[in-house]
Amino acid sequence: METGKSSDCVVAHRWLKDSVWLGREPPFNLAVGRVFNFLARGMLSLPVMDTQCGARLLRAEVARRVNSTTAVTNRTFDVAMPYHAKRQDASTGEIGVRWKHDRETRMPIFRVIHIMLVTLPGIRVMNFPTRRYLPGSLAGCLARMNAWD
Repeated sequence: METGKSSDCVVAHRWLKDSVWLGREPPFNLAVGRVFNFLARGMLSLPVMDTQCGARLLRAEVARRVNSTTAVTNRTFDVAMPYHAKRQDASTGEIGVRWKHDRETRMPIFRVIHIMLVTLPGIRVMNFPTRRYLPGSLAGCLARMNAWD
């Protein structure tokens, strides 16, 4: 996997050897995050190992292409972005990050996890080559789900 200046898409990775953790996540957050990571990587064949670290950098031309194809506006955007970059043959790399869990910023897990779990297969289905053959009501439903939050 490429890193740094040679990649079109660079994603911060909290679990790399050169990453620095200044404080640990609560065990529940860690467990839910690892399960979501496993599901997201499995369903979308993501080229990154850390799907929840929010730091992502893209070259300008790749960012324009990805933004034009990404319909996801909810909390699964973190996995939709590298998925669309991969679909456009952008090289992807990961870099270590200095990271601290901030207890003041909270994701309402119980309010959004069901939306995130439905959005994962929705991302895949909305990008099937046969999407144009989906009934309009199903395609519209999936598009609306990708915008929930």
